[in-house]
This record gives sequence, structure tokens and C-alpha cells, in this order.
Amino acid sequence: MEGYKVEIAHSTKELTVREKIRIKDISNAIQLDDATQQEGNIVIDFDYYVILKVHNEFSKDDKDYNKYVIVDKSGNKFVTGSESFMTSLEGIVDEMAEAGETDFEIAVYRKDSKNYTGKQFLTCTIV
Repeated sequence: MEGYKVEIAHSTKELTVREKIRIKDISNAIQLDDATQQEGNIVIDFDYYVILKVHNEFSKDDKDYNKYVIVDKSGNKFVTGSESFMTSLEGIVDEMAEAGETDFEIAVYRKDSKNYTGKQFLTCTIV
């Protein structure tokens, strides 16, 4: 599509060509923001994550932004643009990798913002 480009900026695992093509299509991914509003906490059997750099000329806000795609061990994709969520996830993944651990689950949930009354943000913790 003209004016829309997606690049893989980072992946926690080496991806095949097919996986690279598949991961860039987030139209079939579960939106974490929507899912946590409807279902509350979501537990993901974590496999890996990918950071996508998106350039979208048609965006009303920022034309350049990141999308974070989390893949579970069943191959389900979850997507968010939440920086707070990603900060928490990166911390968990880094600490687990340092300990040589690769098998874990994360719980994704909403938390009330201290800075913006009535607003919530996404975050996660290890299960």
C-alpha cells in the first residue's frame, strides 16, 4: 500500500522469511487494549515479541510509531502500541534471559493512571 510501510526493528528470536512476512500483518492480531477492557486480565504463554516500526501517511496523529507484537506458544499474535506495557515486558524478558529461563507466562492488565484521573494504562507481570 502506498504511504504505509512496516519494518521489523527488533525481535527476541531469529525469524524465518515466512515469519517476518506474517508478523508484519497485524490485522489478525488480538488488540491487547480491547481484550483487557472486555475480559480483564489476559494470560499469555510467552514465546517471543517483535517491535514493528510503522510509517503511515494516512495517520491522523503521528505518521511514525511503534507497534509491539507478542506471540504466544500457540502462535496467537497480540498487538499494542503501549509504551508502559512494553517497558514492563522488556524488563521481564531481560531478567528471565539473564537467568537462562525461557518458559514463562505473563499476565496483561489495566492499571489506573496516577497522572490522568479516570484513565488507565496497560502493563504486565510474570505469572
